Amino acid sequence: TGGDMYVHEGEEAGYVLQGKFELTVDGEIYIIGPGEGYYFDSRREHRFRNPFDEECRLVSCTTPADF
Repeated sequence: TGGDMYVHEGEEAGYVLQGKFELTVDGEIYIIGPGEGYYFDSRREHRFRNPFDEECRLVSCTTPADF
């Protein structure tokens, strides 16, 4: 999602199929890898980014749908 943090109504969840990425939620940084998932309230500041050299594939869901 870039350098900016996002905040919006709803919830987000996802599951990594391949590779890894960095998820920041309320200033906490998590590295999410293959076979791992995430869930958080989208009203918390968050962003997604891939600072790694490998491609990351994931399934990501938001509710309510807003993208």
